[in-house]
Amino acid sequence: MMRTLTGVLLSLSLVLGATVFAAETETKKAAKNDETPAAEVKAEKAAEVKADKAVDPEAMVVKINDTVIKEKDVAVEVNKRLAAQAKRMPPGMEINDMMRNQVRQMVVDMKVQQALVEQKLAAKKIKVTDEEVTKEIEKIAEQQKIKMEDIPAEIEKFGMTMDDLKQQMRMKAEVDKLIAAEMKDGQVKDEEVQAFYDDNPQYFEQAERVQASHILVKVDENATDEQKAAAKAKIEDLLKKVKAGEDFAELAKANSDCPSAKDGGDLGPFSRGQMVPAFESAAYSMKDGEISDVVETQFGYHIIKKVKHLEAGKTPFDEVKDKITQHLTQQKQSQFWETYSKQMKDEAKIEYSEAEKKLREESARPQMPMMPPQ
Repeated sequence: MMRTLTGVLLSLSLVLGATVFAAETETKKAAKNDETPAAEVKAEKAAEVKADKAVDPEAMVVKINDTVIKEKDVAVEVNKRLAAQAKRMPPGMEINDMMRNQVRQMVVDMKVQQALVEQKLAAKKIKVTDEEVTKEIEKIAEQQKIKMEDIPAEIEKFGMTMDDLKQQMRMKAEVDKLIAAEMKDGQVKDEEVQAFYDDNPQYFEQAERVQASHILVKVDENATDEQKAAAKAKIEDLLKKVKAGEDFAELAKANSDCPSAKDGGDLGPFSRGQMVPAFESAAYSMKDGEISDVVETQFGYHIIKKVKHLEAGKTPFDEVKDKITQHLTQQKQSQFWETYSKQMKDEAKIEYSEAEKKLREESARPQMPMMPPQ
């Protein structure tokens, strides 16, 4: 399956103290629910402001030093997130006041955080350009192996638009610049990296693995005999081309029905138990560089090319040094940001409206557990 931006966005949300458009649910079932008319209607209802709760859109929600966040600024964001969340909720479950208030509080907290960051950046004359925001998105797309043109459809699954993503990436870039300007000791020393490697062997022990590529001609579960025969004929023709010396990766890119096609069929290293039995048995029994005959699994017909066999053991330090450095750098930045953002908040003058104070008090009260249905 194509990897998504979700993991990146969730990491970003932790740094910023925000949750990205209810992206906590990733199941295929949820994605299916998104497409149903009932889910669309439910989402629209979730986004509606109740008529019996008339709210002045210009009313102040919170003032952060000289920055005023108005009701209209909060409502748009809250409704957007509730609509996305409603699409993924199971039938019979609807947005209630407690959920609405929790999402609202999260949005207000995020906007307070954003205002503090922007005020600090303005004071230090630090700016983030549109070009820098685009580069952030391009960087993530490259890391996740997603084409830029595919991002809108990918993030739409989580109720996001490109404008939403750009806003998130701008916030990330702003935080990164602020950390770079304010953090004095962010450099990770070589001895720290070595110490982490030595002290945490459990992270670097690898089971026996095989690295392989494959070409898949997919056969649906309900395929007819004629469709199966056509798929078998296609894979056998491809096998002839591979045996004749044609480039395996190019044939995979042009013909494979697996998402790995874009990588020339490369599946990367996998250990026992990660692949279906027939595929695993073939891959593990082959020699490095060997091409299999046609292998049939429940997914269809495969041609497997074994790249190499990797024995069990500890990953060499040089292979993981950069990843450890990145991990420790992010850890230092996260610890710094936790302290720094609290300091910004403590030093700021933050005034909530009376209505907002009341909502926060209600959210802070212990909730009675729901009684099971009789």
